[in-house]
Amino acid sequence: VCSSDLPQNEYSCRKFISTFIRPSQLKYDELYDWITLSKFIANYIRYEELQEPSTLPTVITSPTTVMQWQTGNCIEMAILLASLLIGDGYNAYVCVGYAKKAVCANDQAANAWPDSLPEEVNPDDIVIPKPKPSSEYMSHLKLRPKLVSKFDEYEREQRILDDFASNDMLSDEAAIETDENKLIHAWVLVLNDRRKLLEPKTAILGRLGLRTTVPFLGIPTTSVCHESELPTKGGGNPLNATKSGAVDTKGIGEAIFIEPSTGQFYKPSEAVSKYDGIESIFNKENYFVNMSPSLPVDKLPLDLRDLTSWERIFLSDPNVQTADEDGEKRNKAGTAGGEPTSVVGEGGDQALDLLLTWVAPITLNLAQYSNRYPGRQKTIVYAGVTVELFAEYSEPDQKVLVVTVDDDTKHKEMHTFYKYRADRMRRKSIFPQTNGKGLLKTHYWFEPGRMHDASHRVEGLRELIIEPGIQRTMRFYWKSRDDGLAQRIERFSENNKNIPIKVKEFYKGRGEDFLVYRSAKYDLPREGGGGLGVATLPSKDHRSDPIKMSEKFSRNSNIDIDKDVEKRIYTKPQSNEGEIWVKYHFRSNCITRGIRLYPKNFDREKDLTAAAMIAKDQGRENALDVQPFVVIMPEMVKPKDTDLLNELRVLVDKETECLNEIRSKADDCKDIIAQLNLEREEQRGGGGDRKDKSQRDNAIISIFDTLRGRAKETEAEIAQRKAEEQRRAESRKDYLAPFIAKQENMAKICKGDYSNAKLSIEMARKVRDEAIADLKERLIERGHIMQSRLDKEREDLMRRQMAFQKAIDGSDGAKESDEFSRFGKDATWRIRILEERLSNYIKSSADKYRQLADKLANDKRLAALYTSGGENGGR
Repeated sequence: VCSSDLPQNEYSCRKFISTFIRPSQLKYDELYDWITLSKFIANYIRYEELQEPSTLPTVITSPTTVMQWQTGNCIEMAILLASLLIGDGYNAYVCVGYAKKAVCANDQAANAWPDSLPEEVNPDDIVIPKPKPSSEYMSHLKLRPKLVSKFDEYEREQRILDDFASNDMLSDEAAIETDENKLIHAWVLVLNDRRKLLEPKTAILGRLGLRTTVPFLGIPTTSVCHESELPTKGGGNPLNATKSGAVDTKGIGEAIFIEPSTGQFYKPSEAVSKYDGIESIFNKENYFVNMSPSLPVDKLPLDLRDLTSWERIFLSDPNVQTADEDGEKRNKAGTAGGEPTSVVGEGGDQALDLLLTWVAPITLNLAQYSNRYPGRQKTIVYAGVTVELFAEYSEPDQKVLVVTVDDDTKHKEMHTFYKYRADRMRRKSIFPQTNGKGLLKTHYWFEPGRMHDASHRVEGLRELIIEPGIQRTMRFYWKSRDDGLAQRIERFSENNKNIPIKVKEFYKGRGEDFLVYRSAKYDLPREGGGGLGVATLPSKDHRSDPIKMSEKFSRNSNIDIDKDVEKRIYTKPQSNEGEIWVKYHFRSNCITRGIRLYPKNFDREKDLTAAAMIAKDQGRENALDVQPFVVIMPEMVKPKDTDLLNELRVLVDKETECLNEIRSKADDCKDIIAQLNLEREEQRGGGGDRKDKSQRDNAIISIFDTLRGRAKETEAEIAQRKAEEQRRAESRKDYLAPFIAKQENMAKICKGDYSNAKLSIEMARKVRDEAIADLKERLIERGHIMQSRLDKEREDLMRRQMAFQKAIDGSDGAKESDEFSRFGKDATWRIRILEERLSNYIKSSADKYRQLADKLANDKRLAALYTSGGENGGR
């Protein structure tokens, strides 16, 4: 390879292409998996087309610089993605070849949206399935083996090889014709973890996707896995596309191609529609040239040790041994048993050694990782879907994703997703209604923990669905609410679309009264105004009471079924007219039940009460001409009039309680809608400081967020903070600061800055004496430490000398003499060094003492000692 053929880097230096790869691992959990890493790089880097689509670029930027600039072409993005994949432990390569025009231009207009809208599930309604009981003996049972005839497999392979040779499957008809106008493109290839040496014969079988093997013929198994081991990809309706499934982070079953500009992955069978052919592939260790560049990618064998399909430029270390399936050890250079092969050569010649990478490590700080997109936002246009991506905390309304579904109508379907909003809203979807009136249905979703501003209690709003002119639905996290309200539906009149005609409330988990349903029906207003509007709401002072109310209850097993109320109906509440219906639960296998109808005429009720008292005095049981309607079940005693009157009084109280609850829920509904309307007005209006304040107030910032946890400082505040830090640093260097701070009221007067402290004669004398005493104490203490070390060395030498004298008295002492000689030599050297250090320290201590005295004499803060009234003046 000539040096003039090598590409230049951003510094105008020519480098071999393999040295551009720098394996690196970033510190974020999301970037450890190949799926999420590919998607992040595709979104983080701004894609640029090649200036000359039919020729390779002469200048390639390093992946470290590409990460900082957030801009790169297909080759630069492929090198960056391969570097990070290799750093995460994947067997990744950069493929250089030819691709379709839409792929080279990063045009997604003809592709379906690869993701899908999340399925919304109420966490309160999720039922966790109970695990099936497993027998303890199941783990000991062996699966029935699948019996396969090795001879039949061998014959099938022979027939395939014969057909392959006779039909010439590798002819020019199956390959792609050579075209000078092919568009150059680069992408990433990730191979599986298992790399086996394949013979040319099995390379042909692997090209056809066979997994069979004939062990007794010595043909190893190909490493092609079943399609079900890879994540599936969706198609068709852009909103019904299946999202990519999870794959083991280190176990890719089959070789896949990753498009760096989009982050999408393709199996070889799917890559034919994207890529036309491969010229070469490379990684940090080697460079491989495809011997059949016109072969389609799905027919190309991806085993790089197949010497008939790939020619390598560099060789790995030949001393590294690997074992094949037969147990015979082979080295990576291709030798077997020490015999030369076509790879190494008969004379033992080796190819060139690959140079090390020159690229600096790839880094990504927290601010860059949080930005995620060039300019903190990105727009992608798919077939029928437009996707807008935003970085977190980049928008005033805290939106992070907007999905717009294009259609022929004027109004488009739009889905907006939010994060970290103070009102807990996480999604808003707008749907055009099919009533032909051009109205939009709006659906809001909220996270748990939403609070009611007025009472600071848990509001628990989960969903809000507004259908103008039809109805409004509110769904709640009923487990978080005290009243167990799960859903509230308001239906509006066709004539006046701001006033509800019926309200339904559904409850769950009310163990005290077993209430499950409550409804209120309103009369159509004769005059305009009032009601619970959708866009403009009336004030709380205006109230429209219902003309009919009803309540439903679930079965209470602690009460007799004939006395357990199932439904109550109140007509014309809070009026002298109307009725109260009470219906009881059905008995088992019965089609009738107990029913009671109470007329609600309060004037008549007073007369009935008086008549009942007179009848009681006269000994008559029933004195009322008009009896309440009562249906009793068999074997039950008909209630007396006095009992019915007492029950009516209780039901009137229940009616008042029901009406108050309906009014309370209506007021809560008004507050919720008013709050949402106020928040939308704040997001629309204002700019500058008001907009920044609204953005801060509308977002939830974690205390662990170091980027946004601190409030923004003005330039004056920054300058003041830096000046304060510099003053404190200088104060820490002041040798008199600790002694001046001890003086009375000096710490309060100086406020940490003692450089210009004014001391009296008495204070100046104390400061001088304390400074000299402190220096003298430190010098003496250090001298004692050095003297103790010298004395210890001398004692060790003397003790070892006495032991040596005792040892040589009882033996020849040859061995002990050598050991003592070495020890004495080292000990004498250490003693001499310590003596010299101690002598030099004594001399330097006198110099330090004299320097401190001169420094104190020239210090302006101690000038009171040397004036006419100070010490010098009195001498």
